[in-house]
Amino acid sequence: MLQELYGIDVSPDTISKITDKVWPLVEQWQNRPLAKVYAILFLDALHIKLKRNGKVENVAVYNVLGVDLEGHREILGHSRRTSGRCGSGTVGKVPISGSQ
Repeated sequence: MLQELYGIDVSPDTISKITDKVWPLVEQWQNRPLAKVYAILFLDALHIKLKRNGKVENVAVYNVLGVDLEGHREILGHSRRTSGRCGSGTVGKVPISGSQ
């Protein structure tokens, strides 16, 4: 896919090495403490087509953006769900990282 999009070849081993380097930062972000109060919460979804196992499916990536009392914005969480009908209530199930 990277060859098709960007004209570069990346081996599976290179992808694994990059993932191994980045993953601790992902876990740190997922487990960071969140503010107790946010002045504003935005819920939004980005609908994309995802190819898995040779099939293309519609997927919604739900994002939660918080604005704290000082006006700073941060992504609080995100979740990927297979797209369904609008109004299915899926947004209410978006896990917010660090909220345990």
